Amino acid sequence: MPTVRRLTTAEASNDLLAEIRRLFDEAFEGDFSNEDWKHALGGWHVVVEVGDAVVSHAAVVPRTLEVAGRPVRTGYVEGVATAAKRRREGLGSLAMAEITELVRREFELRASRRAFTACSSDWVGNDGRARPSSGTARPSSGPRKRTTA
Repeated sequence: MPTVRRLTTAEASNDLLAEIRRLFDEAFEGDFSNEDWKHALGGWHVVVEVGDAVVSHAAVVPRTLEVAGRPVRTGYVEGVATAAKRRREGLGSLAMAEITELVRREFELRASRRAFTACSSDWVGNDGRARPSSGTARPSSGPRKRTTA
């Protein structure tokens, strides 16, 4: 039976953080950079364990996005992964259900990096900022580089 735990980065032991990092390296087949790892730290982690093993993880990190000129406290979802051998068991859904509940309680808005990097060209202005038709949404720290998905 899986166990779901929620804790902050500050509450997590170095051993647990190392195990989560190993999960990312395995789940992303080595394509999870140190920069990606840094983005997953500094907020809350939801860890799904079976026995002593971390089999799924999701994080939410506080960010401020600017929507139509107004700063909005945003729960930025990062570091979502499930062990390759444990996929299709609903373990990632358990982690995301807990993240969703946390975001609903603590933040005005939920976002993810993919929402900004996978925007279609009509959503992204020349400065790399997302511009949905309902107003401008961008990380308030400035423009992000546009990448293709």
